[in-house]
Amino acid sequence: MVNVNYSKTERDIQYLRTIIKQNGHKKPVGPAKVAEERQISRAGAYKKMKHLSKHGYGEYIPGEGFLITEKGLKTIKNEIKKHHIVENFLRTHLNLTPKESCQESYRIAPFFSKNLIKKIEEKTDHNIKYKCKFHTEKKVTTKHIPECHWTKQKTLTK
Repeated sequence: MVNVNYSKTERDIQYLRTIIKQNGHKKPVGPAKVAEERQISRAGAYKKMKHLSKHGYGEYIPGEGFLITEKGLKTIKNEIKKHHIVENFLRTHLNLTPKESCQESYRIAPFFSKNLIKKIEEKTDHNIKYKCKFHTEKKVTTKHIPECHWTKQKTLTK
């Protein structure tokens, strides 16, 4: 049963990022792969995958692994867009370099509310393109996910 009142955590996002890196939206990813990248035990990875499954971000298939659901994909797409909006803001308003703005956005964007992201988006130039060919006026697509620097960024461990 999916808990509809559950509010995702930054740790949930980090695990989804780890799984999407392994194409977990196309094929199940086992706990061993997640454990290796996140430098944790297989049991810890399995427990988190079951937790994400319980909340509807994916389905844990015994003997195969975790497969990201539409809810999980939507969450990832929203996080990517949020990252780019904050990155864009940091570049245009604080004159950070592309590398600096990406690194800072990676650290701070997960903690910004929907309302703050909306306000930033309203005040930011949308004419910036990124190495990953994303443009903030475009919709994030499943095709875009593996190419995005947000996805490729090393996930925080534990």
